[in-house]
Amino acid sequence: MDFILGLLAFIFVLGLIILVHEGGHMIFAKKAGILVREFAFGMGPAIFKKKVGETEYSIRILPIGGFCAIAGEEQEDDYLEKVQYVKLKFKRGTVTDIYLTLNHKDAKDLEMFEVVDYDLFDEHQRGFLFIAVKDSAGNLKKYGVSKSAMLHEGKQSIQIAPYERTLGAKSLWDRFMVMFGGPLMNFFLAMLVFVILGMGQGFPKYDTNRVNVNNEYLIESGFTSGSYIEKMEISGYSVEVKEYSDIDAFLNYYLQNKVTEPISINYRNNGESKQVFVSPQYALYNMGIYSDQRTEEVVIGYVASVDDNMSTNQGLLSGDKIITINGEDISNWLDVVKFANNYVGGTGTDADYLNFIVLRESNIVVANPPKNTEATIITSSNEDIFEVLVKRVDDKETIEIVPKTIGTTDIKFSYTLENGSTVTDQYLVTIIEKDGKLSARQTVSVKIKPYSKSIMDTQYDVERNKIRPAGVALGFLPSREFSLHKSLIFGIDQTVNSSTVVFSTLRMLFKDKTVTIKSLSGPVGIYKITSQFASLGFLPLLGLLGMLSVNVGLLNLFPIPALDGGRIVFLGYEAITRKKPNPKVEKILITVTMFLLLGLIAFVTLNDIIKLF
Repeated sequence: MDFILGLLAFIFVLGLIILVHEGGHMIFAKKAGILVREFAFGMGPAIFKKKVGETEYSIRILPIGGFCAIAGEEQEDDYLEKVQYVKLKFKRGTVTDIYLTLNHKDAKDLEMFEVVDYDLFDEHQRGFLFIAVKDSAGNLKKYGVSKSAMLHEGKQSIQIAPYERTLGAKSLWDRFMVMFGGPLMNFFLAMLVFVILGMGQGFPKYDTNRVNVNNEYLIESGFTSGSYIEKMEISGYSVEVKEYSDIDAFLNYYLQNKVTEPISINYRNNGESKQVFVSPQYALYNMGIYSDQRTEEVVIGYVASVDDNMSTNQGLLSGDKIITINGEDISNWLDVVKFANNYVGGTGTDADYLNFIVLRESNIVVANPPKNTEATIITSSNEDIFEVLVKRVDDKETIEIVPKTIGTTDIKFSYTLENGSTVTDQYLVTIIEKDGKLSARQTVSVKIKPYSKSIMDTQYDVERNKIRPAGVALGFLPSREFSLHKSLIFGIDQTVNSSTVVFSTLRMLFKDKTVTIKSLSGPVGIYKITSQFASLGFLPLLGLLGMLSVNVGLLNLFPIPALDGGRIVFLGYEAITRKKPNPKVEKILITVTMFLLLGLIAFVTLNDIIKLF
C-alpha cells in the first residue's frame, strides 16, 4: 500500500510540474501564431491520442517527462527532398494532403504525380506555397498548397509548417516568451500551491495565549487544543502568559540557564484551571534526533532517519540512552544541545563524525553454544544473579553469572562442559527484568554525521524563521488563523524563498565538501522523497510540489544550450549582434550538452539506486 501511495504521489508531483512547464511553452507558442504539432504527457509509446485543432494531445506509457513539439524549435525536415512520386488531394483547387506512401489506404483512388519542384516553406515570405508536378500524360502542372496541408507517410501524418508558422520567424520577444513560458508557469504553479498550502495550514497567532496541542501525553492528561496557558514556572522563575511571545521568552530562559527540571504549566480549559508538568522535548535538527518527553534521562524518543553524503544518523535507535559523545560524559540533554550548536563539519573527512556511546536494551542471547547443546538463561532465587543452563545429552552443568556495571561490558566469559567443549565470546551485559521478561542493556558505539553548519545556515521553516541546530518544544504551538490575504503573501514569499535555496545548494557544492554531486537526486531519489512526504499528509506533499516546481523552473533557466536558459542566451546574442547564431554551431552545442545532461541524470539515478541497498 505504501508503494502504491508513493507511486501515485510521485506521478502527481512530477507529472503536474512537467505538464505545467510544457503547457507554458505551448500557450506562448500558440499566442505567437507558431504551429504546435503535439503536446505529450509522459514518454514512450502513446496510449491515448486526440487531435484538437492543429495540435495532437497524447498520453505516453511512462508517466515521466513530456514534450511540446513546436515547429521550428529544431530544423524543419524537407520531407519531399528525395521523393519522386506523390499522390495529391485537393480542396477547391488547392492541395490539402500530400501522400508520400503511394499505397496509403486513404489515397487508393487518387492520381499519382511525378514531383518536379516545390516550396512548402516560403522562407522568403512570398506568401505562396506550391508544388509543381507532371501527370501521367507528362503534362507539367503547378498547384498551390494550403498552409495547413498534411503530409502522410506510412501511419504517420504531419502538418507542414511554413516559415511564418515556425519559431524562427517570430520576433525576439515572442521567441523569448516561448522559451521563458515553461519556467514562468512553474513559478505560477509554485505560487498557487503555496497559496493553497497557506489557506490549508493557517498562520500562527502570536497575540494570544491560546494554543494547539500536538503531544499525545499532554492530550491524555486533558491539556488539549484550545487551552489557554496562564502561567509557566520552574524553581526560582515564573512567567504570567498573556501571549505566545511570553512562552518563547520562557523557553529562551530555560535554554540559556541550562535548566533541566520539568516545567509547571497552569492552563485553563473549558473554564476550568488545571496544572500539568512537562519535560521539554529537545530537537537536535542537525542530528535528526528528538528527546523522549516521558523521561528526564537522555533517552532518544524519535530518530528522523537520514543517510546520505550530507548527513547520516544510521545506527541510532529510539530508546537509546546517550552516555558519551566524543568521549565526553552526557548527563542531560543540554550537553547534547551544546554539541549540536558547536558543530561545524563540512570538511569531508572523518572529523565530521561524532562518536556516540549509547546504552541500548536488547534480548539476552547465549552465543555460540557447542553443537548438540541447548543453552538458556534462567533466574535464580537471588534477583541479582542469573544463570546460564547448558544441556547436552544427560550431562548438565549450571554456571552462575553475576551482572556487572556498565563500565565492564567488554568482559567476556566462558564455561566448560564435562566433555571439554568451550563456549566463548559471550558479552557480559547488565541484565534487567521488564514486563516479566529478561532483557539486557549493553553499550553500543555509533558514529553519526550531522548536517554541517553551512547547510543549516540555509534552512528555514515555512514561516521563514531560520532553523537552528537545536531547539526545544513543549508539545504545543500557537493557535492558527486562516487568511486569504496572508495566504497570497505567503505564496509569493515561499516561491522567492524556494528560489534562494537552489542557489544556496549550488554555492555549497563548491563550499561544503559534504555536499557533492552524489547529493543530487534523480527520478528514483525524487520518488523516495515524495513517498516520505505523502506519508505525512497532503499539505506536506503540496509544500514539496511547490519547492520542486521552483527548482524545475530555475534549473531550466540555467545558461546551458540544451535547456530553456541556453536558448535564451542565444536570443541575447542575436539581440546584441543583430545576427542569428550559426545553426550548425547551435545544434552541436545543444546536442553535446544534451548528452552531458543525460549522462548526469544516469549517474544520479544510479547513485539513487545504490542508496536503496
